[in-house]
Amino acid sequence: MADLSKEFEGSIHLKYRKREIIFVVTVLVLALIWFAVQKYLPTGNAGEVQITVGGEIYGTYSLSEEKEIPIRVENGYNIVSISNGVVRVTEADCPDLLCVKMHSISKENQAICCLPHRVVVRIIEGNEGEEDWIDSETY
Repeated sequence: MADLSKEFEGSIHLKYRKREIIFVVTVLVLALIWFAVQKYLPTGNAGEVQITVGGEIYGTYSLSEEKEIPIRVENGYNIVSISNGVVRVTEADCPDLLCVKMHSISKENQAICCLPHRVVVRIIEGNEGEEDWIDSETY
C-alpha cells in the first residue's frame, strides 16, 4: 500500500513538472517572437535625419535620399552617410571613433553621437520640433 501511494505522489509531481516545462517553453517562445517582431518588423518610414553640431541644427535630410554629408568642425570632421533608409557615420577623425563603430540607425529617436566633435545624428519624424524628441524611455 505504501508503494502505491509513493507511485501516485511521483506521478503527480511528474504531471506538475510537465506543466511547468510547457509553461516556461511557451513564455520563452512568445518572448522570442515579440523580440523578433520588435527588431525586424519595419515600423514605417521615420522621415528625416537631423544633424546638430554644438546644439545648433546643421541640417535635416530625408531618409529616402542617398547622400554623404561632410561635417567640418573646428577640431576635425565627420562624414555621415544616408543609404537604403539607414544612417551611419562612415568616417571621423576623433580619437575614440565611437561614432564610426556605432550601428546604423533607421528608427525614430535613435541617435549617433560624436562627443569630441559635439555632433548628434538622430532620426526624427517629418514634423517634429527640436525640443520634443526625448521620450519617457530616454528620460
